Formats: sequence, structure tokens, C-alpha cells
Amino acid sequence: MANEDEGFVVALSAEELLDDDASVRRDSPPRNFSPWAQVQLELDAAQAAESVPHVAASVPGWRARTRGRLTDLLGPFPRSVALDPEISDRVECGSYTRERIVFDTEATMSVPAHLLIPHERRRAGPAVIAIHGHGPGKDQIVGLDAAAPQGTNDAGLHRDDYATQLVEAGYVVLVPDLRCFGERADWTPDDKYLCDANLVAAAAAGRNPLTGNLHDLVRALDLMEEHPLIE
Repeated sequence: MANEDEGFVVALSAEELLDDDASVRRDSPPRNFSPWAQVQLELDAAQAAESVPHVAASVPGWRARTRGRLTDLLGPFPRSVALDPEISDRVECGSYTRERIVFDTEATMSVPAHLLIPHERRRAGPAVIAIHGHGPGKDQIVGLDAAAPQGTNDAGLHRDDYATQLVEAGYVVLVPDLRCFGERADWTPDDKYLCDANLVAAAAAGRNPLTGNLHDLVRALDLMEEHPLIE
């Protein structure tokens, strides 16, 4: 039987319901036991803090507020250390040179990358950071992954080695492995997804995986600023 003073209601079977007992809940609302579903329900109910402004004069204030909210969500960035870049390999690839470069972004973290330099580059000029998607990592987009398409389809639209296309267009291109990809991929069992394992490990250590990757990319920009062929 229910006790209203204690703040709870006992749900009884149809045979046990007493018509004169107002404390018995006859139509209980749906209850959720799933943490995943809880997040989805809260996301569905979330309201945007504010909409994107349509008046130019409102943009600076909106940008500052949005940047502040994003910074709060990302959390603190890792402490930077000296980049200490090291080139360990150099390969001639027709119209450009591919170098393997490693640089430090934290005291306990380094980033391996390909650096593509067009032969025609003689003075400081434009450069691009080419970021891979989910897959083999940096090797795929420089054409080193044999399983990836390197040509175009019938419509001329599909080619995975877009870092190669950029260097062939005259840009210096830096192609880093992001965390959990390429040379930075930890071992996981076949039935486990590496990004999930990384998220659990990062959360347990109080880290945001997205913040770590953004930090690495910011340091990649710092590295490119120091290169004599990049303006």
C-alpha cells in the first residue's frame, strides 16, 4: 500500500486495485532504465541557447557567446611542449617529396605525419593541413593504402588520396594521424570499436578526446608556421 507522506506510490495489479484508495496509481507513466535512452531524451528536449543571427551587427556578440559555450564544453586544453620535429624518412614521388615527420604536442604525446612538398616550391607559399576520415589514417589520403581508390569514378568525383591532389596543385601539405588512427591506433579486440575504447579511457582520465585532437591540430599549425616554405 502507498504512503503519500513518504513520496512514493505502490502500483498494484488490477485484482488488487481498490477504488476508494486515491493513493494507488492506476495509469503509471513510462519509466526509463537506459542511460543511453536518457541522453537521447535529454537531447530531444534540449533547446538552442539562441539562434544564428541574421543581422550583421549581432554577429560579433553571438560569436563571442558561442565561443565561450564551446570552450566550456571542450574543457581545458593540454599543456603544450616544444614541438621538437624530427624527419625520419624522405621519398621522391614524381612532382613532390614526401617526408615522414614526428612532432610533440604534450609531454606524453607525439604525432606522426606526412609532409608533402611540391618540387616547384622555391619560396614561402600556401599550405594545407589534410585531415583524414575514419579509416586507415594518414596513409589513405596520400595514396599509400592499396585498398583505397586512387583514380576517379565515371563522374570524376571519387578519389581518396586528396592530400596528393593538394600537393599536385602546388600546396605544401601536412597530413597527421589523429588519435586512434594510423600509427596512433591502439590494439583492441575484433569485437570492440577503438573510438569507444578511447572515449572510455579518456573520460576515466578526465580528458575530452575531441579536445586532444584539436590541440594536436593547433600544434600542427604551429609546426607549419615554422617551416621556411610556408607563409
